[in-house]
Amino acid sequence: MKKQLNRNELYLKVNQLLLRFQLKRRMIALTYGLGAEQASPALSYTEEDALFVLDSSPGMNIRDLAKFLSVERSWMSRVVSGMQKKNLILAVASNSDKRSKELKITAKGGRALKESSELLNSIMNESIKALNFSQQKKLELFLAAYANNLGASKSTPKTVKRHPIYAELWRVSNVVGILKDSFMNSGLTLTQTHVFYAIVENNDIEVFISDLAKKLPFDVSTVSRVVAEFEKEKLISRTPLKKDKRNLIVKLTNAGNKKFTDISKKVALTVGEGLSTLSDNELIEFVEILDLLTKFMPLVNTKKDAEFEFLSLDCKQAYEAASKILDVSVSKIPAETKIAFVDGGFGYYQQGTVKGIAAVKRTASSGPIDQLILVGESLSKKECLSFLQRCLEN
Repeated sequence: MKKQLNRNELYLKVNQLLLRFQLKRRMIALTYGLGAEQASPALSYTEEDALFVLDSSPGMNIRDLAKFLSVERSWMSRVVSGMQKKNLILAVASNSDKRSKELKITAKGGRALKESSELLNSIMNESIKALNFSQQKKLELFLAAYANNLGASKSTPKTVKRHPIYAELWRVSNVVGILKDSFMNSGLTLTQTHVFYAIVENNDIEVFISDLAKKLPFDVSTVSRVVAEFEKEKLISRTPLKKDKRNLIVKLTNAGNKKFTDISKKVALTVGEGLSTLSDNELIEFVEILDLLTKFMPLVNTKKDAEFEFLSLDCKQAYEAASKILDVSVSKIPAETKIAFVDGGFGYYQQGTVKGIAAVKRTASSGPIDQLILVGESLSKKECLSFLQRCLEN
């Protein structure tokens, strides 16, 4: 007979399954060609969150935005600065106080928000297709109760529509500190939390970093870095496999088990407060829905994705491709008369869509490159470096 869990155990189960649900969404997002931190090709999750809040409450300043998203003001300032450079938002003087700057979404930022919202809604529909309509509505209600009991703020966007389950999940995520350096006061970031829980769940078997990476929406290097941090803090140990000394088995240490116990106590308090209004039967039903939702988890495709096409372009093609990426924001690229002095360029394409463009400028028809102009707002840092390397090799 299956053991009946007490409320504290159910709280921990809810937290574990919600983390798995977040993982499932991120892993499905990978199949859409998005990186682990991308809400869309043009926006990170933090940038998408900021635009969503500004769409709901135009005219917020950095302090208000940081408070709403439960993050440090200095960190929010860096995010906003990056978004201004990408022409996603503008800072304008407040009518009531000229010293204060109000944040407004640009036309480009509005288009990026609409694209990301549609994409996130599609990913959410894919993530919950195991549930029937009644179960989806109950999941939405349970998440709303969780968010409301923890005092999560509500947002009503003016130009985009969010999936109702994603909207409530987002409220829960913000209030428990998913954007903070410490998730649920655990001392771990969200990425570290996901890796830590993956180690905990697989602690009874021989598991390697490559195994963990297949279960997570992060690349092997990210998982390796986090595991190295845990090893430094003596939370895990890595011992060579007898058959192959190059393979290191990852295991929790006594300190790691104690850390998990400490985290569990803090989680039970937070989740308990959030779900205090749910009856025992409702709490059990919440767990059952989440369990059904996360019963089958996608694995990360370890096969190499189709390579980007790397094509040489003449000056006109380079200019047109760069203009397309920047929505004809010519101020960010050389004027057409100037690009005529550029020695052609290179395009970075995937499935016929331009992802990046580099123009190579030389003072002579051949010889050393004087300037390399790179435009590629939808490229990750790794892709940019790879692209630049390919350009310089040609």
